Amino acid sequence: MDWMLTFPLLVISMMVITGCSSGPTISEGNLYLQAQAQQVQINTYKLQLQGTKQRLTQVIPEVKNDNPTVPEPLVGDLSDFLANNDCTKMTGTLKDGCYKVTRVKLINVTQALEEAQVTIYANQVTVNQLIGNINVLIDSLGQPTDAAGNPIVLKKKE
Repeated sequence: MDWMLTFPLLVISMMVITGCSSGPTISEGNLYLQAQAQQVQINTYKLQLQGTKQRLTQVIPEVKNDNPTVPEPLVGDLSDFLANNDCTKMTGTLKDGCYKVTRVKLINVTQALEEAQVTIYANQVTVNQLIGNINVLIDSLGQPTDAAGNPIVLKKKE
């Protein structure tokens, strides 16, 4: 007879204990798995970006300068020189010397101009390269790739 009174109390206490500590539902489990899958994908992207960071931000040495300075204008110096040294008003050896110095000044200014044009070209190539890298990066965000950069095709379960 004691057994018949004890059994319902045991069943009720087990129901109370298990009711308070029930496991996650199927929808909670699915949500957890989706969150974990997203975290794995984010970590994969992070590792890919860290692996390709140097390649994505690579620039040619002519363009790379951690402490750029404003260039000195050359036109003012050349204009002052020409204003103070009008070779057409000179005669003899002074005239010849004036023209030689003027030629050297013009050659120096032309060389500086050519260097500036090369730097501008290098900057344009670098900007185009960086834009291309950014586009590749953005276009590949939705698609994981392997270590070689090839897209990984994920198959859906049927």
